[in-house]
Amino acid sequence: MVNYNRTEPEKPKSAGGGIQDEKPIQAGNVHFTVRLPKGSNLNYAHFLTPENDSKITLPVTRLDSGQFQVAIPKFLVYAVLELAITEKPPTQKP
Repeated sequence: MVNYNRTEPEKPKSAGGGIQDEKPIQAGNVHFTVRLPKGSNLNYAHFLTPENDSKITLPVTRLDSGQFQVAIPKFLVYAVLELAITEKPPTQKP
């Protein structure tokens, strides 16, 4: 996930002086919803971002629709969501 929301430079069309002038505005209230193939399960979701030294395990909610939803913590510029998915093996027909 990438968050491009930031405080813009005072001068229009000025990129500023580089990374030291970036002023990201924290992203919040973000939810991720995924539909998996029938019989699959989302076992866990790990949240990784440069602001945290280690990954954070996030709760996963199974919706009535069969989809899975994860609430994403606040983050500044970017974050990675690692998903552990197990797939039910197809049943073999005789």
